[in-house]
Amino acid sequence: MGTIVHAIKIPSVSYRAMTVLLGLFLVVSTAVVGAQAEPAPTYPEVAVLATNGEAIEAVLAEVGLDAAWRSVIDLHPAARLMTVEYRSDEGGAVAALLQAGLDLSAITVRREQVVADLRTAAVDLDEARRVEREREIDRNRADAYFRGIHALTQAVAIDVFAGQDPSLDALLGLDGEALVVAQREFKLTNATLDEMMELRNRAETDLADAIDDLDASTRRRIELEDRHERLDREAAELAGERRALDASARAILPAAAEAFTLAEVPGQTGLTPRALNAYVRAELTMTELAPRCAVSWRTLAAIGSVEGLHGEYGNRRLGLDGRPDTPIIGISLNGVTVDNFGQVTANLSDTDGGRYDRDPVYDRAVGPMQFIPETWTRWRLDGDGDGERDPQDIDDAALTTAAYLCNYGSLRNWTGWSTAVFGYNQSGAYVNSVKASLDRILRLVLPEFEGDDELRQRRPWGTWVPLPDPPPEPDEVSEGGE
Repeated sequence: MGTIVHAIKIPSVSYRAMTVLLGLFLVVSTAVVGAQAEPAPTYPEVAVLATNGEAIEAVLAEVGLDAAWRSVIDLHPAARLMTVEYRSDEGGAVAALLQAGLDLSAITVRREQVVADLRTAAVDLDEARRVEREREIDRNRADAYFRGIHALTQAVAIDVFAGQDPSLDALLGLDGEALVVAQREFKLTNATLDEMMELRNRAETDLADAIDDLDASTRRRIELEDRHERLDREAAELAGERRALDASARAILPAAAEAFTLAEVPGQTGLTPRALNAYVRAELTMTELAPRCAVSWRTLAAIGSVEGLHGEYGNRRLGLDGRPDTPIIGISLNGVTVDNFGQVTANLSDTDGGRYDRDPVYDRAVGPMQFIPETWTRWRLDGDGDGERDPQDIDDAALTTAAYLCNYGSLRNWTGWSTAVFGYNQSGAYVNSVKASLDRILRLVLPEFEGDDELRQRRPWGTWVPLPDPPPEPDEVSEGGE
């Protein structure tokens, strides 16, 4: 394989710092929403939250967009939950998505509160209507009682002044309910008239109180009807705003997913979640096919870093399809050119008719993992299931690299690891360079996710010994690392 050397960038934001920032931000945003404020304002932290895969999913999960996000980003959790750095303003789509999510969350919480208030208002309104009906019945009864007592008082007053005893039957004919207080036999006197006047005045007061109670209950009912109508209208408006904002957020999803997928992992120049996904998937596949091999995604990433800067060598950009925007083609292997390690290349005449390397005279290493065309033709695998085996496709190249390394046996210890990596590019300087790249990658903190134990292998066991001279080639080739 050919070799491409590059520099390593220092991370600007640590994973732990991002986790703490996320916690603080969620506390602030919860307080704002809990206070029933207007939809969430623009938070300065949004641009920072947009660099953290876990934070993005946490915000989107609050508004039910996490499943839609995962469907468009299509990465293994080890890559999807990483912290990234955006180049120039490419993180704007992710920040806009998060802002939409935060606004959507605020509107959702507000609408839920309005709907809860609306339910309470409906209960209160029903109760107010019931009370109003009871007060109306009380008013009617007080009115009938007053009218009866008033008529009876008038009749008693006339008879007292006339010195007559009224017929009880005649009095009862005025108002049966009102005359229940009358005695079966009584002698009409001034004292009787005074009692009747007192009874009438009391009935008049009770009627006035009943009228006041009815008026108060009516006003309460009207107020609650107005409140119910206002809350119902507000709930409908918020539902409309939420639908519009949800649609807007979903429209941003593809652009945001692309921006995150192709951003850089801090401290690992050229390593993107898209490239990391290819390495992780290759490890998982080879773990099923050749479990004794123990090739790790970190080793694949270390080789991918040295060989082709994870598909971004020479200011290239790795695309969503796993291919660099322009093909990566190495130096001519003409036995004269000096490689990046100061060694003269082997003299390899063309083996592919220029199909892969566009050189009909000499072979050249191709793709993110820098396969020589003859080696690629023998080992090529389809890493992404698209039906093609393309050395420029980092999914195909990563899986093929894993299979090639496992051909040398187990990578569980440094001896086996060194033998396999040397077999990939027969140079002690190359092996040492890949080891240095592996050390940097080993410092990369993976996010925690369910079922991640299978990706937690750290480094081969034993003592690492730099290679001053190339080790011997293996006597036998073991298919699948078994």
